[in-house]
Amino acid sequence: MFTAVNKNNELMHRRFSEVSSVFTTRLHTLNGLFSLCALTRFIRKNRISHLMIHTGKIAALSILLKKLTGVRLIFVKHNVVANKTDFYHRLIQKNTDRFICVSRLVYDVQTADNPFKEKYRIVHNGIDTGRFPPSQEKPDSRFFTVAYAGRISPEKGLENLIEACVILHRKYPQIRLKLAGHGHPDYMCRLKRDVSASGAEPFVSFEGFTEKLASFYRQSDVVVLPSLVPEAFGLSLCEAMYCRTAVISNTLGAQKEIIEHHQSGILLDRLTPESLADEIERLVLNPEAKNALATAGHQCVAARFTINHTADKLLDAI
Repeated sequence: MFTAVNKNNELMHRRFSEVSSVFTTRLHTLNGLFSLCALTRFIRKNRISHLMIHTGKIAALSILLKKLTGVRLIFVKHNVVANKTDFYHRLIQKNTDRFICVSRLVYDVQTADNPFKEKYRIVHNGIDTGRFPPSQEKPDSRFFTVAYAGRISPEKGLENLIEACVILHRKYPQIRLKLAGHGHPDYMCRLKRDVSASGAEPFVSFEGFTEKLASFYRQSDVVVLPSLVPEAFGLSLCEAMYCRTAVISNTLGAQKEIIEHHQSGILLDRLTPESLADEIERLVLNPEAKNALATAGHQCVAARFTINHTADKLLDAI
């Protein structure tokens, strides 16, 4: 497998070099067109038969490469956004051989009133289990640790999560909240000010970006994804579940394709600070129920949402 990565994107280069041969070039906007000849030569030299893209920003370049080399064009859809019908997007639809949707939700939204529906397939995302090897790590028994991992941004509903933990901390002083991830500096500052104003600074910590995700999940009692908008999938839930950590989210997005309510996790139809605090409190008071959710969650992800399952289904779909 070969991966074309935009020049100067060191993070993507490092990540993809672990699983594929990386070719660095200029991909976006007009720069991509300047790289057309180099990409064409690369595809022909390596006898590449399929070209897979994950963003519409390089769709025009990819269509040109298809015309020049005869590759089969695959477009992976990661967003819960209705299909657009302007000329440019109709051109993409016509020239793409297969669209892969990372969840049933994305598929349903993308294919509604879409004349190219037959080109669409569902292949759920999967986690790389090699990043989460077996371990005996457990949460610190002196605390009850609530955690979030992902982008720190307004649509993630972190204010509700923080307020839920403030409510709980009044009754259970062992509660602590750990937030892992980065976000826009202005929003991060505002969120930290809100935490300070609510008196939650002693038990709410901003961990920043962490490469030791397995330890982060395993040292947590419950991982919460409190999004205010529909999630296209919810990979962090799968990661936490595989690490045998209980999870809580809502039914807004594709989370319900991953979690079976009260079996492999908890799903709230209406996630508010109060309803979230109630569900976390049940786990505080019932460690056996928490552990049962964690065990079932691990089994669910191991059986359905690993990268091996994704690869097998992807090969069938394309």
